[in-house]
Amino acid sequence: MLWCLLWCVCYKKSMEIFDTHTYLNADDFAGREAEELALAKEMGVTRHNVVGFDVPTIKRAIELAE
Repeated sequence: MLWCLLWCVCYKKSMEIFDTHTYLNADDFAGREAEELALAKEMGVTRHNVVGFDVPTIKRAIELAE
């Protein structure tokens, strides 16, 4: 995992990273979504797929997308 992060930091200017499994809709991230998105952007992540795994997280994923 660390090598991947280091690689992304070193080469982030030459590529876009798409996080295919972002769980910003989970309770663990409640109230910290903006902070987490800013950190991801700093690491070169340009797009996110917020994954819902039950009705509440699916609804929260839709809210985050809007």
